[in-house]
Amino acid sequence: MCTITMPTKLAAFAWRLCQSILHHLFSNGPHWLEFVSPEISNEDYERLLTILLALWSAKNGNLIPEKDRNEKENPDLDQAMMSKPTVFPTKNRWIPPPMGLHKVNFDGAFDGDGKKGGIGVIIRDNEGFVWGGAAIKIDNVTEGNINEAWAAVKALKVAQEMGYRRIILESDCFWVLNILLMEDVDDGSYIRCIVEEGKRVMGELEECYFHHIEREGNHVANLIARHGVIMSEGDFYWKHDYPNFIHQSIMCDAINL
Repeated sequence: MCTITMPTKLAAFAWRLCQSILHHLFSNGPHWLEFVSPEISNEDYERLLTILLALWSAKNGNLIPEKDRNEKENPDLDQAMMSKPTVFPTKNRWIPPPMGLHKVNFDGAFDGDGKKGGIGVIIRDNEGFVWGGAAIKIDNVTEGNINEAWAAVKALKVAQEMGYRRIILESDCFWVLNILLMEDVDDGSYIRCIVEEGKRVMGELEECYFHHIEREGNHVANLIARHGVIMSEGDFYWKHDYPNFIHQSIMCDAINL
């Protein structure tokens, strides 16, 4: 099955199914699915997975009404809706956003010796599927705080440019989330300019909430950011897909859903 080419969302679903991650829906999934895959064409196998994914999504929708599902996935959502943007309470693992929102994780990596920075962005939905992301290289970086601030702004821009206008912006850097909420930033003119640009982009989104997460829960974005530091070519963007070097980390988060 691993040699079959298919859309990323179906590939991730098939992997989770064969790892018994979705055992609550398909208790014998790994056995018969692996048996069937060599016997049918790639096209028919993709159709089969599409049907199974639709059944799984429909089952989730029937079991948990949308309002209850939002509360279950993030009990702080209703309180957060009272004012925006809002910083959600800290979590130590990645959790999916409520249905209808995309979670945008970001991180910044900094090489002080080479004065280089990297920015990592990953966008996922309420089922943990990847919808986009970016690895961005920043030259002539003199401070880690500046790189983190740029990472937040770049994450907002990536989400906006890819068409995701209802988001939760998540990071393990509480400082940068907090500074974006301040009415006035007294932290040097350069930081102020970065923050003002971030607020401008936030104002063009329909909804934007902030969520602070512990570092271990933000490992995918951190991995991408560190890759950005060492990239020799230009910035790397993807949509409805993701690079191979973060595959294992994406799947680790999926296992914990």
